Amino acid sequence: MTPANVPVPFTVSFAQYDVDRMMAKVRDTRLPAEPIVPGASWDYGIDLEWLTGLKTNWADQWSWAEAEKRINKYSHFRVDIEEISLHFVHIRSSRPDAIPLILSHGWPSTFLEFWEVIDGLVEPAESEQPAFHVVIPSMPGYTFSSSPQRKGWDVMDTARVYNSLMVEVLGYKTYSCAAGDWGATITVMLLSNHTASALTAHFTFFFGLPNLLNPIQTLPAILYVTPFVPRSISRCFLSWVYTDTEIKAMDELSRFNKEERGYHAIQGSKPMTLGCALYDDPIGILSWIGEKYHVWSDPLAPAAPSKIDSDYIITQTALYFLTNSIHTSFLPYKEYIEDLPFKKFFTKARPVGVSNFPAEVMKCPRTWLENTWNLVNYKEHARGGHFAAVDNPKAFLEDVRETIVKGYFSELSKQ
Repeated sequence: MTPANVPVPFTVSFAQYDVDRMMAKVRDTRLPAEPIVPGASWDYGIDLEWLTGLKTNWADQWSWAEAEKRINKYSHFRVDIEEISLHFVHIRSSRPDAIPLILSHGWPSTFLEFWEVIDGLVEPAESEQPAFHVVIPSMPGYTFSSSPQRKGWDVMDTARVYNSLMVEVLGYKTYSCAAGDWGATITVMLLSNHTASALTAHFTFFFGLPNLLNPIQTLPAILYVTPFVPRSISRCFLSWVYTDTEIKAMDELSRFNKEERGYHAIQGSKPMTLGCALYDDPIGILSWIGEKYHVWSDPLAPAAPSKIDSDYIITQTALYFLTNSIHTSFLPYKEYIEDLPFKKFFTKARPVGVSNFPAEVMKCPRTWLENTWNLVNYKEHARGGHFAAVDNPKAFLEDVRETIVKGYFSELSKQ
């Protein structure tokens, strides 16, 4: 028997029967012959032609053997922490000055999101660039991590498990963080609740609040979200206070809240209903998460710098299917939201950085970030989206380096 808190290495593999069964289901799945109404495309959900093309690619070209080889490029481990059998990837740098870094994914992503940046973080090309010991956990209920065995498992629970992984299991007394999506929410809890260990963080999914004591900031924002105020008037007020980029961010967030949050409502209210519908249906999962990969990614993907192509989306889908985890991946939308500790959600306890990628779904004016966080680094980019580490790897890598160099050592000196 393996002692508690001792990581057990493993190689990602599945029985050939399971892989063959998945492929048979892919090939046997029937899709509609025509769009739901003539001319319907992404405005009605998944684009049928796009989905049909991915299905054909999956059935005829994509190879699980090649995907498995790529997944096993780095070392995988499991460790028991509290009630969770936690999967994580751990890659140590050869540099003695390397900084521990935990990279946290969200939905509908997996650990695989960070594959394009690991080498550059662990063994940078230039000696003056910082190096990192990289740790990538899978969220509880995602791929190879077991799901919580009780109701009410919230974001603070996951943050506590992540901190235990870094400090107690791996022995990193202090560390840095980078994250997006749910990973960003977990990382905020690391900064709030585990300040002795989590010293700095970089976010690609960000949120902030206007200064409620400053009516110049607050009033235009209130007018903007007031339904009976004509948009032309509210935008006029906004233009006196906010930049064009900041107004665009508010426009995009408003559109997202009106048009793109249907998935959030169903996953947050009836996760098991949707989970059972998709559980044994690889093309169903592809349709459900593939739409997000298209809508939330750089519009020019897979053109450089993005690495989000058909094979990548199919591999992510296959991981959810083969690990039987699509239903449990919905749990954060119910459990985390219901118990989100807003009093701890915004903290200036530690320095943070933010990357603003144009296709990111969650964004806000820079001034709001400065109100809310101890912001030491802010970068805007012309390309990239929600899955930043794979959608614009170079920018993600450079921004993470810059934030952590600015924040980590200054905080470490205060310890």
